Amino acid sequence: MTEPEAGPSLFTHELRRSRYKAHMQADHPLAERSAVSLRDLQSETLVLPEDGSLTQKIARKKMREHGIQFSRILRTTTFPMVKEAILHNLGIGLLLEKSIFPSERLAAVQVEEMPEEYRDCIAIPADKRELRLIRSFLDVAVEVRAGEGFDPG
Repeated sequence: MTEPEAGPSLFTHELRRSRYKAHMQADHPLAERSAVSLRDLQSETLVLPEDGSLTQKIARKKMREHGIQFSRILRTTTFPMVKEAILHNLGIGLLLEKSIFPSERLAAVQVEEMPEEYRDCIAIPADKRELRLIRSFLDVAVEVRAGEGFDPG
């Protein structure tokens, strides 16, 4: 989960941090840039996941904060559907940098108005944390992340 709400009934363990990026076809004119502004994307169709998602909330908040409006927003149901829409040249998606499986046909470019990092965590009901299966899963997840050079801060 990304940015789970803290509470006594939920145990969380941070695995990594990631930023929002503009995902587009690799041959898109903006794909060569190191960063883009939301204003650079205004003439594009913006592809976002479903209403109520963290991505949708943050994207709309950033648009309000910077006085930016998009005339065309395509909403999908899932992150894989956002990726498919981008691959089919339906628009540019705003997604966390590691939320979709990589593709040679896609490029991800930093968004100037979205420099914040968000926590990607394993979230477990607190009363299930000590179950052997859950502990084993958590141990493997932490070990895999450590092997990738992850530094939680």
